[in-house]
Amino acid sequence: MDQIDHLVQVAIEVSFLSDEWDRRVRAPVENFATKSSGALRGYAVAEVLADRGLYHVFQLQPHRVGFAKLLEPHATRTWQMIQGNIDRALAEDAIAFARAQFARCQLYESLRVLNAMATGYRHWSTLSFDSLRQLVIETDWTDADEVASSPFRQDYFGESACQLFDAWCSRFERKGGPSGAVESPHPDLEGEGLELHDVMAAITMVWIDAAAMQIGNPGRSMEMLGEAAGAMRESGVQLGWTMRSEAQRRADKDNSKLGWERRHGKAAKLKEWGVTQAKLMNGSAMEVAKHLAQNLPEEHSSASRDPERLLYEAILADQKAAKSPQSRRKRNTAKG
Repeated sequence: MDQIDHLVQVAIEVSFLSDEWDRRVRAPVENFATKSSGALRGYAVAEVLADRGLYHVFQLQPHRVGFAKLLEPHATRTWQMIQGNIDRALAEDAIAFARAQFARCQLYESLRVLNAMATGYRHWSTLSFDSLRQLVIETDWTDADEVASSPFRQDYFGESACQLFDAWCSRFERKGGPSGAVESPHPDLEGEGLELHDVMAAITMVWIDAAAMQIGNPGRSMEMLGEAAGAMRESGVQLGWTMRSEAQRRADKDNSKLGWERRHGKAAKLKEWGVTQAKLMNGSAMEVAKHLAQNLPEEHSSASRDPERLLYEAILADQKAAKSPQSRRKRNTAKG
C-alpha cells in the first residue's frame, strides 16, 4: 500500500490542472499494476455442439437458480457481443482487460475527488475527506476482479460508474469522432486486439455477472443492472462509430481505386491508339506524337494532362521494342 499512500499524498498536494498532475498522478495510475481474470462468478462456460454437431459454441450456464437464471438472457446477449460464443479466450481477455482498466479508473477518480476536497473545489461526495482518504488507502486496488465487481464508489461520486469508466476510456479515443476508428488504436487496445465497444461490452458482462451474485440483495442487483445498461448503451454508440468509420474507409478506398482505374484506363487506351496510328505515319516519334496530340479524338481528350509526352513515350517504347533482337527473331520465325 506504500504506492497508494504516496499517490494519495501527491494527489492532495498537486494542482489538478498542472502538468505535474499528469506526470505524478495520472501516469502512475494508468500504469498501476493490477491482477485481473476473465472468469465469471455467476456463470460457467460450457462448450456444446451446435447445428447437428457441425461446430461447437461456448454457452453460459448459471451456477444456481435465482438472479443468475433470471438474467441469463441478458448475460447471453452480452457474451455474444464480446464474441464469447465463438471465441471464449477472446471474450475472457476482454473481460480481464476491462476489469484492470476499471480498477485504474476508480483509483484515479478517487484521487481526483480527494484533490477537489483538499482544494475546496466543488465536489460531490457523501463521505468526509478523512473517510474517503482512509477508504482509498485500505482498498486493495491490485485486485481488479473485486473492484470491478463492486463499483460502490458511484455512491460518493456525482457520476455513475458507467459514466466514469466511459470518460476514462476516452484516453483510448482515436480521431474522427467519439471513439472513432480512423487512426490506429491506443497501444493497450491494439495489443489486446480490442475495440472500445468491446471494452464497454466486457464491463457490461462483469456487472451483469456481479448483479447475478447479489443473493438476497435485489436493490443492489438493480443498481448493478443500471450500470450494465449504461455501459451497453455506450458500447452500442462506439460500435456504431466504428462501423461508420470502417464503411467510410472502404468507400474511400473503393473511390480511390476507381479513380485510379479511370485515369490509368484512359491513359492506356490513348497509348494504344497512338501506337496504332504511329505505325501508319512517317516521321520521328516526337513529330508523330506532336501531330497526334494536336488532333486527339474526343474520347481521348481527357486521358492525360500532357498527351504529347504520353504518346511520345509510348510510340518510342514501341519502336524500340520492334528493333530489339527478340522482336526480329519472332518476325523471322513467323516468316519461316
